[in-house]
Amino acid sequence: MVATTKASGHASSWVWSGPSADAGEDAVDVEMPANLQSLSDRERECLTHVAAGLTNKEIGARLQLSSRTVEIHILHACKQLQARTRVHAVAVALRHKLLDAVDSGPNADKS
Repeated sequence: MVATTKASGHASSWVWSGPSADAGEDAVDVEMPANLQSLSDRERECLTHVAAGLTNKEIGARLQLSSRTVEIHILHACKQLQARTRVHAVAVALRHKLLDAVDSGPNADKS
């Protein structure tokens, strides 16, 4: 899947050369990393909070951990999920049903 630009007059337009949006889930073949099951409970818990939009500091406060410890848990999860960023790690984890449903609303549980 590659996005390229083509000059058309004075403005550039984007041309999408990947599968069409209506091609269905089978259009993109996503290989499941072999070590998905090796995520620790704490790594999954941290990713769940990342999915809810919390910062490392906020996650640490909820889990009674330092923000550096939270950062390390998220970095380990990223490595195991072969993800480039924390957002990518959440996307991979959600795609493979490794995370529970996330409530990020104003009344989300602050346990």
